[in-house]
Amino acid sequence: MGEERSKNSPSPERQAKAQYPCEVTWEEYRTEMQHAYAGLTCAVTGSRPANFPWNYYGLTFAPYIELLREKVRNLIDYGVTAFICGMAMGVDIDVAETVLKLRREYDPDIRLVCAVPCPDQQRAYPYSWKLRYKKILENADKVVMVSKSYDRQCYHRRNRYMIDNCDVLFAVWNGSQTGGTAYTIRYAYKSNKKVEILNLTDIQSRD
Repeated sequence: MGEERSKNSPSPERQAKAQYPCEVTWEEYRTEMQHAYAGLTCAVTGSRPANFPWNYYGLTFAPYIELLREKVRNLIDYGVTAFICGMAMGVDIDVAETVLKLRREYDPDIRLVCAVPCPDQQRAYPYSWKLRYKKILENADKVVMVSKSYDRQCYHRRNRYMIDNCDVLFAVWNGSQTGGTAYTIRYAYKSNKKVEILNLTDIQSRD
């Protein structure tokens, strides 16, 4: 998925920042938002297990989850009260589970919205992932079915839906210039959204 880019093209983050600078502090951003007192909404995008720069199922998984928890907790402290997750395997489901745990342990008012691209999204998921997927949907505050059936654009449509309905994007990214995560980051900058990026290549492998 995503747009094809030449090898010499700047990264989506650098290209978008040059065209759509968003150099404001969290405090300034929250003040400018009309609904700041009602809380901010954060969309989530990220890599799938096969695209992690280290073994997703190895020893690095535990510190990665701890870092996700820290980042999500920070977002809540900055004013985020709702998270929109796209429910893909990998980062999407990891963050959704983290939000649900923090809702139980830290702030019961945190909301989770699942933006599902199409009804059979999980059809090809391994059984263990299907169980996680089902449990998240059962515990989410809202499930949005973005498309009534699968088509080639339904995942991009899901990504645009999340950005159009958020104030800030949290991207857990492998640095690739192609694919759904890069597309969503570019769209967020073009939409003048605040973007927080956790680069997976900065997490040292323990395998």
